[in-house]
Amino acid sequence: VDLERLLPATDPLDRQITLGCGAFIELFDLAARANNYRAEIALWPEGEPQPRLDRRPVARIKLHAEATTKDQLFDHVLTRRTNREPLQGDTQAMRLDWTRSSDQLAAMRALAWSGFALECATPAAYQESVDLMRIGLAEIAQHRDGIALDGPVVEFAKAVGLLNRRMLADTSNSFTRDGINAYQPLAENAPSFAWLISRENTRSAQIAAGRTYARFNLAATSQGVAMHPWSQTLQEYPEMAALYADAKRLTGAAESETTQMLVRIGYGQAIEPAPRRGLAEHLRT
Repeated sequence: VDLERLLPATDPLDRQITLGCGAFIELFDLAARANNYRAEIALWPEGEPQPRLDRRPVARIKLHAEATTKDQLFDHVLTRRTNREPLQGDTQAMRLDWTRSSDQLAAMRALAWSGFALECATPAAYQESVDLMRIGLAEIAQHRDGIALDGPVVEFAKAVGLLNRRMLADTSNSFTRDGINAYQPLAENAPSFAWLISRENTRSAQIAAGRTYARFNLAATSQGVAMHPWSQTLQEYPEMAALYADAKRLTGAAESETTQMLVRIGYGQAIEPAPRRGLAEHLRT
């Protein structure tokens, strides 16, 4: 894990970043099998770091050249998206579930918006998002990560001094408030929500949850279904504690279980891929 890219305010136990590592491992495994390699994956070879991640490796992977069978989910890796546009309705110690009644859907919609609004109202947590906002095409091209803000309105506002990172950090600013409020109808009109629950919450269980989520996302993509993670209420910082308990209750997680992912799901328009850093940024030699 790149320790300089952690988010201690919103992910104080590094659970979410560990899920991301699990998703990466699953995609790596799919790519290996598609190219006649078997990936021998050893998790936490120097031990599971607790309560925070450290410089110990998440996994060591050895590739063996041999005839393999490509998983058909691999065909959807380059078309998979996190879709933040409006949507329309139509394993091992893990279980996947989704909203099954109008009452449950209404409660999940309210929970999702409450979590988003609370995070924006929590200075340390919201500042982590602001720090990762890339304002305009020039910043997006320079960094190729984080939260991209683009379009004619953004470019104009930045050019005339109406938009900068200091203003974005001020939630009383009208431009910032409008941007936050734009997410409310996305939550309140969500056609459905789905979630992933793990029996345990060890580091290895978090990796498994990340791998499971990657496969779920790819399977949804193969069927033309869009997904948008909306997991603010699953974050473990103190201000979110009450909504965290609500999320656990609404998803049906037992006291000993952990809801690892919560997503908005439905049918959406095709969108372009998000800017991402190149392969060289992820390799050490």
